[in-house]
Amino acid sequence: MFCIDDVKPLAQKHSPSSSCSLACESNSRAHISSVNHQFAVLSQKPRRPASLFIPPSNPGYEILRLGETGGLGRHGQGRRFPIATILKRDRKGIGADKKNCPRITHFVRNDPAAVKNCPKRPNAKLDKQTQARRAREDKRKEIRFRQEFYLDDEQLKLLYGETGFSF
Repeated sequence: MFCIDDVKPLAQKHSPSSSCSLACESNSRAHISSVNHQFAVLSQKPRRPASLFIPPSNPGYEILRLGETGGLGRHGQGRRFPIATILKRDRKGIGADKKNCPRITHFVRNDPAAVKNCPKRPNAKLDKQTQARRAREDKRKEIRFRQEFYLDDEQLKLLYGETGFSF
């Protein structure tokens, strides 16, 4: 066995360590960090519960304890099943589409199709009035941006180059 006697033969011997029962200098750093001492200390401590221990205050633990008959309330009157939801994949308002039915699970486990986005409709062709209106709005935004940041034409040329913007 490894002890402080091997390292320092002239060290003063003390009574056996209370935890590992080796006759060594009990407050020595080498002895405390030795494998024998660490193993002895760990074996004397009570075993901790596993890291997956569920505390009694956990609602899941209460469900396990209650069984299948009662809910989570004080007298077993609470909800027993998850709330059913409707999976929305569009931009319509809530309640606008009634064809989807409420479910608890909307797709199976490890389903790659579950994370795909819905196909978007191609943009409708814009008429000339809409195009002109959008161009005017864009020009107003550019002017407002320039006024907020006090950028003159020279600064714009530095930022965007000679061909970047046409005002």
